[in-house]
Amino acid sequence: MINFKTFLKEQNQTTTEEDPFEGNETVKKLYGSLATAEHSLSSKDDPYSFNPKTYIRTKYDRNSTAYGPVQITYKTAKGFYDKNKNLFTGNEPYTQQFLQQGSKFLKAKKGDKQYDVGCVGDLCNQKYNTQYQKMASSVIKGKMKEAGLDPTKPIDQAGVEKFMDHWRYGLGSKKSTKALDKRYYDAFMGAYNR
Repeated sequence: MINFKTFLKEQNQTTTEEDPFEGNETVKKLYGSLATAEHSLSSKDDPYSFNPKTYIRTKYDRNSTAYGPVQITYKTAKGFYDKNKNLFTGNEPYTQQFLQQGSKFLKAKKGDKQYDVGCVGDLCNQKYNTQYQKMASSVIKGKMKEAGLDPTKPIDQAGVEKFMDHWRYGLGSKKSTKALDKRYYDAFMGAYNR
């Protein structure tokens, strides 16, 4: 039998696990859907658990610094961090590490075993999973605001597609993920509507 003080200590340890999405189910679903679409995850894969196969620099574009489960670029992270530091409160050290890694990606020579396309960089480790998700959550909220969506409220199907198109092609683009990338669209929407 344990004493009351030990019981309280154990309870506190199990209930204080950090939620990188701060209880925001919309942002969490968008994150999971992006990770699924970016890495062609199956319905059996958990997009929120650490998976070393998703903590890589993109394999497909040597000019891109896209990294991690939702493939955030150096430029996107830096832009939001520079303009909206309040979104990153409490996660500044990790965000700085992410930006430093992105800078290394930009300078990497072809064939570099750590920073070239398809490589793991500095942050492919279970200990960074929550911090990456927290940073990604900040970027997702910023992207939602840019797309005219309220990150504190659920969004309808049209809002989900508007967010996805903005994430994929940028602000003001008239491109449609549904029309241009059926595989990505289907993977994203399948995960979002689960």
